[in-house]
Amino acid sequence: MEPRLEQFADLIPLIDAIADGRATPDMVLALSNKLCTPEARHFYLDYLAVHHELGWHDDVPAAILTDEPSDDVDDPSTTYRFPLKPIIAAAAAILLAVGLYFAFLPSTPQSTLPDSHSDPSSVAMISDLSGDAQFANATYALGAELPPGEISLISGRAQMMFSSTAVVDLSGPCRFEMIGPNRGQLTEGILEAYVPAAAHGFTIDLPSGVQIVDLGTRFEVIVGRDGGPTLMRVIEGRVAVNRRRAPEQVLTPGELWRIDADGAIRQSAPRPIVTDEGAATPFDVRLPGSGARLGQVDPHLTMGPRGLLMHSTMSDLRGATNLDEGQYPGIDLRRLGEEAGDANVHIEAVFDQLPKATRDFDGYGLFVGTSTNAVIRTGVLHWDRRRAFSVATVDGGDVDLADVPEDRIAINADGELVVSLERTAGVWTAHVGGAALKVNSNAIANVAANAPIVAGVFVNHTDPGPDSGFTVRLKRFTVRVGIQEMTWSSSKTTDSTEKE
Repeated sequence: MEPRLEQFADLIPLIDAIADGRATPDMVLALSNKLCTPEARHFYLDYLAVHHELGWHDDVPAAILTDEPSDDVDDPSTTYRFPLKPIIAAAAAILLAVGLYFAFLPSTPQSTLPDSHSDPSSVAMISDLSGDAQFANATYALGAELPPGEISLISGRAQMMFSSTAVVDLSGPCRFEMIGPNRGQLTEGILEAYVPAAAHGFTIDLPSGVQIVDLGTRFEVIVGRDGGPTLMRVIEGRVAVNRRRAPEQVLTPGELWRIDADGAIRQSAPRPIVTDEGAATPFDVRLPGSGARLGQVDPHLTMGPRGLLMHSTMSDLRGATNLDEGQYPGIDLRRLGEEAGDANVHIEAVFDQLPKATRDFDGYGLFVGTSTNAVIRTGVLHWDRRRAFSVATVDGGDVDLADVPEDRIAINADGELVVSLERTAGVWTAHVGGAALKVNSNAIANVAANAPIVAGVFVNHTDPGPDSGFTVRLKRFTVRVGIQEMTWSSSKTTDSTEKE
């Protein structure tokens, strides 16, 4: 047996099992634990390449990696079959099949394989690249060995596997430094990490002097530009957070955490507003000054299989009428890094099951503001007839009302109405069904710097009669501040990590 084959003889049966579709989850896990050196990883890639050249994969059905859990993941008879195009990206997917969902394939195959002679100074390797990945002052190919140093990803996505078998997924723009075989530093951008048992203790340093030490998990981190806030969420397992002159803090899945410049850690999002049945909504706060009588459990909200049914309440910002029952649920934009009031902001809601009959001053749509005394609204208002509108409400009075007739409101083929509010370079604009409306940007611009800005959805009627009120369904709600985004739909929720 050749020296190289003899050195990695214990890998060959495992790779063969994957190649012909016989690999069980235990075999995939055993292989991932053995690929802890650059030499072993390159042998793995080269050996798979031989299978690829012999054409064994032509009759193997392609498997699809998703983020949905499989019902048979614990079945020892389950086998894994993966496409080998391109071969190296598929190899990375095979290696990370147990527990890892974020291996994305590049759009074009690579024509060459990496050199089998690994760099002894290497601490990681490129295990995947998106087709639009661009780097500053460097180019990288799949399988490239990476010595300690910084990678500056301008756009696209890049995935790297450390020598310890920890994997990080970067989304540009992003600056990330590889410090050692089980340690890196995120200076700016978005990082998601998967850390198998073999890489226990994988560490990410943050600009605030905080260290994230993995205890066997999957987690994500966002570091804002130019000293902006850092957000972190544990997806699975546990993470230890170490800070100067502070005891270690262990974080568990589910919560979004904010790490301030001084290293202070606080929960970024409070408990969500829930429906009467206990289903969580995308909202966790209310516009200050509204909804005091609606409570955390809101009987006017109902979660259905296709979205959130929102039943109107009787209230009117103009004249400050019955604000305790005003339906203005939303999220605090500080949760996504809004602090100084200069970040670009995009807020969007998609409604369907639109009400056909409403009364004067019944309305629904989007709002953004600091309180009921300083708020911008846009959406659909019935006033003699239905129309798209935008208005600023300041101290109980409406100013700068803009509207367009109903025949200019576009409803798409699925019966959906898209409403958006956007701030670019400090100027707010509104769109309702494709119709653009002017907005008084000063309505919330002249507030104290530390006043929270809340963005959300309103559904209100003004007629006190017994037959008044209406229902509209919210299908999707998105808020983006800078590069950080939260998107909710009836089937999926993401927070600051990905765009739908």
